[in-house]
Amino acid sequence: MAHIHTEPQQHDFTASAFIVRVDGPEPLVLLHMHRKLNKLLQVGGHIELEETPWQAISHEIEEESGYTLAQLTLLQPK
Repeated sequence: MAHIHTEPQQHDFTASAFIVRVDGPEPLVLLHMHRKLNKLLQVGGHIELEETPWQAISHEIEEESGYTLAQLTLLQPK
């Protein structure tokens, strides 16, 4: 996806999340290979103009991990 802000002094906002599995003997963190940076990163991406950070991370989690928010337990305090 193209960047929303392309003018000088403009910045795109991003949202990201760590998915940690604790159903085995050791916690496991889910990472994915970023195709442009060629690095392992937590799931996340750019926040589009018409969405909130929670909406952005919701669709990024589903796109990059296959999980939905309903399948995960949120550990961030309200």
